Amino acid sequence: MENGIVHQSTCVNSPQQNGIAERKNRHLLEVARALLFSTKVPKYLWGEAVLTAAHLINHMPSRVLNLKGPFDGQDMIEAGYDIKLDRDRI
Repeated sequence: MENGIVHQSTCVNSPQQNGIAERKNRHLLEVARALLFSTKVPKYLWGEAVLTAAHLINHMPSRVLNLKGPFDGQDMIEAGYDIKLDRDRI
């Protein structure tokens, strides 16, 4: 262990051994494909679609956060961010 990093090896071409990472990658690509398909933009914008998908996924509420988004509530207020919690506005 060097600098708090533990090196772990896996077999080549075995996605079964890194299931969580494979699932996250698949979800990211599925969201990017959905964005491209629904907006009918050219394929050369694939990179931008993946970046946008990552941004959207990272800002959505999750079960890990008790169905709150990463920028919800008291934590942001305590951190000094000036936010509005008005959810009825679109």
